[in-house]
Amino acid sequence: MSWSENRAAMNAAVFGALADGLATWPGVASPVPVIVRGEDASLAMGGAEALSAATFLEVRVSDVPSPSKGQEVQLVGGDRYKLLGKPRRGEDFSVWICEVAKL
Repeated sequence: MSWSENRAAMNAAVFGALADGLATWPGVASPVPVIVRGEDASLAMGGAEALSAATFLEVRVSDVPSPSKGQEVQLVGGDRYKLLGKPRRGEDFSVWICEVAKL
């Protein structure tokens, strides 16, 4: 098995075990597994720093090839989100990390 095949199998296992559910995504035929996570975002304003709560969706690049700002994503049987900014790739470039706001 090649490195890319091993990484794909690992990502499938991780998303299978940790996914918070399936989500419908614009331009994607069937629902895909997503991980929903919340973090504190640090905002610098002049000489001060403030913390703000942020929510992110992680989705595999192989499932959603090109997410974009402004898209709306619906968790199957659950919450609806809007992508706030330009999605960025994770450390190994196999997942998209999308900052979202709950609708």
